[in-house]
Amino acid sequence: MWIRWYVPGVLLAIHPVAVIVGANLGTVPLRTAVVTRALITAAAAAVVLTVALRVARRDLAARSSWLAWFLIQFNLYGAAAEGLRGLGLAIWPGDPWFAVPYVLTAGVIAAIASRPWEVRPRSAMPLTVAAALLLLVAFIPAAAGSRRADPTWREAAEHLASAPLSGAGRVSPSRDVYYIVLDALGRPDALRRNYGLDLQPFVEALRARGFYVVERARANYAQTYLSLASALNLDYLDGIAQVVGAPSTTREPLDYLVQQNALMRLASRAGYRVVAFGSDYMATRQFDRADVCVCAVSGLDELEVAAIALTPLAAVPLGTVPGDASFDGHRRKLVRTLTELEEWRRGTEPTFVFAHILAAHAPFVIARDGSPLAPSGALYTMSEGGAAGRPRQEYLHGYAQQSQYVLDRFVAIVDAALRQPGPAPAIVVHGDHGPGLSTDTSLETMMRERMEIFAAYYFPDGDPGFYPTMTPVNGARLLARRYFGADLAPLPDRVLYSQWVRPYDFTPVPDPPPQDSLSPVRMR
Repeated sequence: MWIRWYVPGVLLAIHPVAVIVGANLGTVPLRTAVVTRALITAAAAAVVLTVALRVARRDLAARSSWLAWFLIQFNLYGAAAEGLRGLGLAIWPGDPWFAVPYVLTAGVIAAIASRPWEVRPRSAMPLTVAAALLLLVAFIPAAAGSRRADPTWREAAEHLASAPLSGAGRVSPSRDVYYIVLDALGRPDALRRNYGLDLQPFVEALRARGFYVVERARANYAQTYLSLASALNLDYLDGIAQVVGAPSTTREPLDYLVQQNALMRLASRAGYRVVAFGSDYMATRQFDRADVCVCAVSGLDELEVAAIALTPLAAVPLGTVPGDASFDGHRRKLVRTLTELEEWRRGTEPTFVFAHILAAHAPFVIARDGSPLAPSGALYTMSEGGAAGRPRQEYLHGYAQQSQYVLDRFVAIVDAALRQPGPAPAIVVHGDHGPGLSTDTSLETMMRERMEIFAAYYFPDGDPGFYPTMTPVNGARLLARRYFGADLAPLPDRVLYSQWVRPYDFTPVPDPPPQDSLSPVRMR
């Protein structure tokens, strides 16, 4: 039956998607619609290619076997690039000078390997079995290496998200509240020390408008999921870590905490309308507790990007394609969100506005003047590991340009908000963690740089007790107590580092030397 010859190509075409799904299943939330779309697209591409190859080879068995052998090598592209880089060669998956010769070589090898299917009729079964085995291997990480979270994590997460509501009093909201997270925005002294980036004009601009800039601000956690889950629920994640265990890789409890977070619940109970601006990052693509979610997704999903990165398609210059393709889509999303925040108008009811801005974080897509920043290679990724893997000066330039653009726009957002009629809004802004390029390979230095963040607070009705070493958890508790009626005492400021592969294996980060100050001008 002729259809059997399409099976090997289809199975091999969906293999990169299966690899990404297998590596992340049970670790991060995967959207069924995205996985389905990626699988259908890959399978359809295999069918179309099989038909199109009729121009070169009329025999279905011959062209199907050629495609199967070609796709096996196609799918090994990322591993080949990584292996060569491990040997000291400057090979990058997004480099056309590597991708094009690789594809041509793969085509020649496929022609040689498929020659037996041209000489005489053969069965499709060997190629089908080989493709099926490769798919099976792709799911080994999910089946064997990935540790499942204890099923009781949901109870622990719900307790964390609902606990701040206990004892919350009634308030009469009179002003809007803005809570803006600028991803990977480091502390001014750290950026000056490590990157030569001077944020003092930005700091002075905020101070002139009445902001309290936290002089020695540090993140509570080193990853976006952890930081958001903690700050938005006004507490530390010890209970979750205890339930799932330090070796666990799952982000599902963290995703639940972001979606069902206490801060938005408190705002709703206090009479605020909750408006959330999402990002293209999986943790903040949507907000279940928001009354209004400005959460349109642009460009490809992270799963699709990761699958592409395993193949020579990583070298396709998506950054030059108009519309919403990867780099261009991310840039449009960033500009659109900042513009909508600047143009936001006070409504008839007080509003709690939350926004997660995926900048200064990689990918670096916009220069300080708002012009497109040429992508460093064609591979689009939100992974700081990918961006930091580029030459150091490339990272420094991209980080500096994008962060300065975002900070200029943030000042404009503040000015627009303060010009609104009625009571001035309360405004919170902070990074979730520091940037990803360490100047040192030592763990101590990496931890220190990752945890130093920018943070500033504007409470127009008085200082509720800000202090120079305040972390986001306590900043959020002050906000909830002042404006949402929460009965929350301050907690000890804790700074906990963990790596991506073991997010709950926390290492306390010691206080930095006291002489390491923000600037010659001490904040009030």
